[in-house]
Parts: sequence; C-alpha cells; structure tokens
Amino acid sequence: MSPSPTDHDELIERIVREVIRRLLAMGGPPIGGTAHGGTANGLAGGLAPVPHVTTARLITAATLESIPTGTTEVHIPAKAILTPLARDEAKLRGIRFHRDGSAGPARPVKPTGVIR
Repeated sequence: MSPSPTDHDELIERIVREVIRRLLAMGGPPIGGTAHGGTANGLAGGLAPVPHVTTARLITAATLESIPTGTTEVHIPAKAILTPLARDEAKLRGIRFHRDGSAGPARPVKPTGVIR
C-alpha cells in the first residue's frame, strides 16, 4: 500500500519544520523575505531575527558580502576594526554592529568616530 498524498504532505511539513529549526539553532540566515511572501522584517511567521556573528578582526565592505541578505544585526569582536566604507555600506543595508566582549554584554558600535 503506497502512502496517500495527505501522508506525503504531512511528511514534507515535518521535514520543513525540522530544517527550519536546525537552521535557526545554527544561526542561519533569516527565512523568508518580502519578495518571497515573508514579513517586512525578512522573517516568516513572526520569528525573532537571528543576529549574524563574525569573528573577523577587520570588517570591510567585502566582509558584508558574506552576511545573509535581510540581516539587521551583526556581532563583531570587541577589538575588530570597522572600515569607513563598511560602516557606510552597513548603514545603507540597515545593519547595526554590536561589539562582543568577554567583560559584559554586547555594546552597539558608535555610528561615527574612531574605533578604539
């Protein structure tokens, strides 16, 4: 006896849910997007955005190319250097940087000025 179409749909639904759960657990890219029927913040089903984390010590415009589309928050090392062009590109893409330090919670990167 072969499975009915309903059984296939239920199996596919379970697989999709598991894949989404695993992607979110790994810190994967946001799911959905306005072009694909997601919500305006780029996430399907009202899920909270998953911040992107990078260990790069130098954040350049090229570094931003590896950040998934729709990302709005990126955690960077406490002493990372952020180039002016990367700062400008991030602003255009709506990305905010947060410095991660071992001595406390992440703190936002100042929008202008020299990073020390």
